[in-house]
Amino acid sequence: MRQGHCTFFLVILVSPILFIVNKQTEKKVNVVDHSRVFRGANHIADSEGALLKNITLVKGKNMSPSCPISTRRVDSNMVRIISFQVALFTSILLITEESAFALVILFDFLIRALRLSSFSPFEIVGTFVLRGWGVAPKLCDESPKRFALYLGLVTSLFIVVFYFAGFTLFATVVAVILLICALLETLFDFCIGCKLYYVIQIGKGLLGNDRNIQ
Repeated sequence: MRQGHCTFFLVILVSPILFIVNKQTEKKVNVVDHSRVFRGANHIADSEGALLKNITLVKGKNMSPSCPISTRRVDSNMVRIISFQVALFTSILLITEESAFALVILFDFLIRALRLSSFSPFEIVGTFVLRGWGVAPKLCDESPKRFALYLGLVTSLFIVVFYFAGFTLFATVVAVILLICALLETLFDFCIGCKLYYVIQIGKGLLGNDRNIQ
């Protein structure tokens, strides 16, 4: 019976990855040198082609370093493919209640948090899928995605701890929350962790009054 349920959920969860890939197949990737796409946010070119220092002024004040902009960029398509895999493994975890799946999720979050992406099973699969389908990169700011990654790491850690401590109910509740967040990212490109990140940055700006936010 559990195998039948796993098959059903697998079919349901595979559909988002096909949606993402089919939506992007029109954009073929010839050769993309990611190191040359963004050299950082230190300089921008003005209309005359000269380089200006990237200093943002708000009513005469420099913008705080807490501004949610980083010099790193990530491919949001890769993030969605990874979120799909997180949703898939979390669904299997909820069906089978096998803690091994929780360990796999925790391991992958930890590896990516340590910036060892070449050892991340989910990112390896994502790279294979995106390159195989020739999906063009859709670059976005890394900072909010990084914050969401840390939240996922903490969440998966709680799931593992609850399972091994025998608190299956608590582990199930946290796993459902993780599943919902992963599905929102996969299906709608809606990152709850990113939204929380921006709220925190706005709050820091308000408390520090360094952006003159009214």
